[in-house]
Amino acid sequence: AYAIDLQTGETKSLPHTYPDDYWADVKKHFQFSFTSSKQVTAYSFWGDHNVYFAEDANAKTQVKPARSDALYAEWEALPLGGDRMDRRKYFAASAHYGNIIYDPYREVYYRFCYPKVEIENEEDLGILARFPGAFSLMVLDKSLNVLGEQLFSSDLNFVTSNAFVGKDGLYLSINHPNNPENQEDYLSFRLYQLNR
Repeated sequence: AYAIDLQTGETKSLPHTYPDDYWADVKKHFQFSFTSSKQVTAYSFWGDHNVYFAEDANAKTQVKPARSDALYAEWEALPLGGDRMDRRKYFAASAHYGNIIYDPYREVYYRFCYPKVEIENEEDLGILARFPGAFSLMVLDKSLNVLGEQLFSSDLNFVTSNAFVGKDGLYLSINHPNNPENQEDYLSFRLYQLNR
């Protein structure tokens, strides 16, 4: 990670890096997501059950266990050789973690998780690459302890890459071509609220 001074353009490296053992067992996709609260910057990596956090921009990250119940398989290796289809299957259908989003109204984090999907044909792969099917949504408290997790069926047809937090809760896009509520001329969302 690095910081940019928006006044001067000066950049500074921060001690927030990939976990030391991220590629120890198997090469995995390098994608990650991060989010910040007033106190903490939290990181979620594609192929790591843990989340990482730093309480200060200049502090090293610390680890917090946060394994999803939906991701039970071993990590698949990023196909460095093989053909184009192998790489497409890996990115669209292998188990992995997606975005992590902070909710300042409820002081929780939402972490998207994607279970492994069995591919029937190349057409399925094209759809999955843009619109992941079933997913799990983890909720973590302000200290990044797991509060709960909800598995969402692929039948719901959400666009999980388009989600945001508002005063009332988490909004998930329904602008999926297979969602019967989708209207192409509008950006539409369904609201999800926490029950405590």
